[in-house]
Amino acid sequence: MDLSAPAPEPEQDQSPESPPTQAPVTQIPVRQPEAQPAQITEQPTAPVQPEQYVPAQPQVYVQPVQTPQPTPTPAQSIYPAAEQAPTYTQPSQPTMHAHDPGNGFGIASIVTSFLGLSIVGIILGLVAIKKSKGAGRQTNILGLIGVIFGAVVLLLFVPLVLLVLNNFQGAQAKTRDTQSVTRLTTVHSKLEEYYNINSAYPKELSPANLVGIDPSTLTDNLGNPITMADGSALNISEALEYDLPTRSNQYQYIPFDCGDTYCMGYVIRIYIERPNATTQNPYTKTGLQNP
Repeated sequence: MDLSAPAPEPEQDQSPESPPTQAPVTQIPVRQPEAQPAQITEQPTAPVQPEQYVPAQPQVYVQPVQTPQPTPTPAQSIYPAAEQAPTYTQPSQPTMHAHDPGNGFGIASIVTSFLGLSIVGIILGLVAIKKSKGAGRQTNILGLIGVIFGAVVLLLFVPLVLLVLNNFQGAQAKTRDTQSVTRLTTVHSKLEEYYNINSAYPKELSPANLVGIDPSTLTDNLGNPITMADGSALNISEALEYDLPTRSNQYQYIPFDCGDTYCMGYVIRIYIERPNATTQNPYTKTGLQNP
């Protein structure tokens, strides 16, 4: 018996009902005699098959399907109340209860415009609007009312003032015209008295020739003395065509057909500022004894 031979393997149960099981193999050490070398019969082994390389399969990344989230409606809050509270921005526009630095000027604008000081009221209204804009407001209502009211009063007041001023100046002009007519009528009366005494008219007018006359009667409304033409070279036609009186040269005595001291006739005229149907410009009188 060859002790080096491997022990026979137990027979495997070939029953199809249960898988074959492999019995454990126990290796028994073999002691070889020292005197005689043992002959070992090598059992051929099956050739080792080389390991085949199997390429790795590429890893495919599958993107997870995202479920669309519902869009929040305006009535819903996207922030939970417990996590974040909504913030509110403080408005930059001052509230209506804030003090407006232009209100005082606006009130003063309305009052001054009501009292007839339209220009002052308009200026104060513009100052009120500027003050309010400087404080961050769009405008000042009181100042705007003051400006509008002042402009309306000014438009109504200016024509009224011009009308009153015109009437006042007209009244003064009528007074001066009345005084001019009175002066000329007085001088005319004194000249006729002089003729009744001397049978001629004087070549020059003076208080000495016209006895009892007020010296102011021989001046115009401006205080200028009466202008006397040289009657030595004038006749009645030339006297009537003599230069007309003006505003600056209002009073004229124009004798004609004169000798050394006396004249045969005269024309006396005075400037009228506001002529009318009964008082023409110039107001004129001639000698009652003119040839």
